[in-house]
Amino acid sequence: MASTPGVSASLFNALAKANINVRAIAQGCSEYNITVVVKREDCIKALRAVHSRFYLSRTTISMGIIGPGLIGSTLLDQLRDQVQFL
Repeated sequence: MASTPGVSASLFNALAKANINVRAIAQGCSEYNITVVVKREDCIKALRAVHSRFYLSRTTISMGIIGPGLIGSTLLDQLRDQVQFL
């Protein structure tokens, strides 16, 4: 995390927005992981908040485009090209 500023802040911000109280924090010497301790009843909510923040879970969105002109058509082309990565 030393080479990527803000990762810890993003993690704790996600937990704070989900109203999760962090009881303890530990970081490995390799800086590849952060361990947080939360109440047992907050585990699922905390996991979902962190997954959502770091895009670790699939998210389904609904989108409508009415009368796609040049910009809308370009967006549709980009989505079609990227569908395997989305």
